[in-house]
Amino acid sequence: MMHRPLALAALLALAAAPMAAQTVRKDAPVPRRRAAPTTKPAAKPAAKPAVAPADATQPLADADLAFAKSAAGLGLRDAMLATFADDAVVFSPRATRARPVIATMPPSTGQTTWAPAWADVSAAGELGMTTGPIAFHTTAPDSTANGQYVTIWTRTGTAWKALIHLTIPGPAATQVAYQVHRAAADGRPRGGPGAADAGRATLYIADRALAFGDDYGASLARVALPDLHLLREGALPAVGIDSARATLAARDARLGGRVRWQSEDARVARSGDLGVTNGVYERRDAADAIIESGNYLRVWERQPDGGWRVLLDAATPLR
Repeated sequence: MMHRPLALAALLALAAAPMAAQTVRKDAPVPRRRAAPTTKPAAKPAAKPAVAPADATQPLADADLAFAKSAAGLGLRDAMLATFADDAVVFSPRATRARPVIATMPPSTGQTTWAPAWADVSAAGELGMTTGPIAFHTTAPDSTANGQYVTIWTRTGTAWKALIHLTIPGPAATQVAYQVHRAAADGRPRGGPGAADAGRATLYIADRALAFGDDYGASLARVALPDLHLLREGALPAVGIDSARATLAARDARLGGRVRWQSEDARVARSGDLGVTNGVYERRDAADAIIESGNYLRVWERQPDGGWRVLLDAATPLR
């Protein structure tokens, strides 16, 4: 398949062991899955999203699709080198500078396909997010691995560059109709002197505050936006607060223990309205032994009152 130490980057940062855990051989029984909301397979290249011409996310969605197209033509490694920013981050296995990791990747032995299903762009138009289904297929052996991806983008001039990337292995999904996050109010912060620095300080506080409490689902619900997207290994995206809480409760019931989060970095748009945090987490049992550890990525939207609310919450364990 792929060179194991670089697998997170090689499938757009999808970890080798999680990939293997989700790999479906063609001659193996097909597990039962929840019915998908639509019919277009994620493993096939998706058509250009249907978005309104005035939609600020359209250039970003186009950049994400162009990235996928270049991966099919140039190969994933060269496409990543052409698309990732100089200070881009992948998780291999923890957050690290992307370009040195990408440069050591061997040529891909399969095909990676993806397409955005949901996106948002800051008011300043220089920070954005895309997320959607991703799949890796190889013919030697004949197998497919699936999941969801999140890419954080930064725009320099007219070009969008990938800034942070995380992939969450999961069941085969279907390409849903492209959607755009709509801010709850047009009163989101629009920048000004020190907006990004001030926003970053308060974002760190919000991210760390979310780590406290025994019931993460309840804590998240208090600061989540109605169209929250929650991404966890082995599950389809949970959209909405109730769906997210159900997914988290099921995972807690299966794994047990208690999760602790540790913030590592925060980025805020110049307009002060969109922010991204990432860090690490550990799940420990009653004897304080580690059950699971991994990386997380959250996308936040700043509200007119200055408070931060969670737009997307993604986490995936190490192997």
